[in-house]
Amino acid sequence: MRSSSYNPLSWWCLLWITISRVLVAQTPIPPPLLPTGTLINCSFVQSSSWNTLQGDESIVSARISTRSNYQWNFTPCTFRTTFTTLIGGSYRADSIPQNAFRLSDNEAFAEAIIVLPLGWMVNPYASANFRTPLTESFAIVGGQRIRTANLWDPVTSQQALGGTYFLGSKTASWSSRLGFTLQQLRAHYHTQQTNDVRTPEIEAYKAQSGVEWVNEMSAQIDSSLTYTGRFGMFGSFDDVRVWAVRSENELRVKVWKFIGVTWNFTVVQDVRQTRRTQIRQSLTLGIMQDF
Repeated sequence: MRSSSYNPLSWWCLLWITISRVLVAQTPIPPPLLPTGTLINCSFVQSSSWNTLQGDESIVSARISTRSNYQWNFTPCTFRTTFTTLIGGSYRADSIPQNAFRLSDNEAFAEAIIVLPLGWMVNPYASANFRTPLTESFAIVGGQRIRTANLWDPVTSQQALGGTYFLGSKTASWSSRLGFTLQQLRAHYHTQQTNDVRTPEIEAYKAQSGVEWVNEMSAQIDSSLTYTGRFGMFGSFDDVRVWAVRSENELRVKVWKFIGVTWNFTVVQDVRQTRRTQIRQSLTLGIMQDF
């Protein structure tokens, strides 16, 4: 009996590996989507005034934000991480002492993306991220403060698989990705987003599956002017007619050395939080330092 070492499966595996290595070898590694490094932005404002209508008034506002973007190239993959924190508030001392402290910004966001550049127009990717408040947040209802969030309560995590398209150079870039995603919401005390009012129990965990579409932009307009933006949409398979939309925009102008002006504009539309469109805008002059 004659034996043969021919195995069709092994030959197909060898052919696929060879083609993949050739494609990867011919694919240039894309430049970083966002400027790499860590940016720290601090601003502080204090004002005092007096008028015949409101009397004495003193306002102190502070805002601290950090953003870290790093990219590593591990053949044949590209790995990118993003971590941002934002916290800010104001203290108002006037003739109405109730609820003098107001927290305006309170959030931490981290994301990791791995891309396999195969030389195609659209390359496969996998991503994971989470978003949570940094400290306590309150809502003012009837002159009273009601706590609505705290650190890791609630927290939203998300994992996605799909395809991404990249276009750009070292001075400007744009990335768009579309994929299937799993989303989890966890809470301990603040279950406004996880609880189902149709059931008698109070749910502290909620999982959804759906589709995400994320666009990221970055442009070095000149030596002192930089723009970064992110536009994301999430649609659940439970109701594809309702989408959560989040748009984040930042424009930085360096005035002198580490002093600069930062304009932030954020729009959020998420019916799980409120049916009203949330808009946050700030224009600050403060310390900007890159590492």
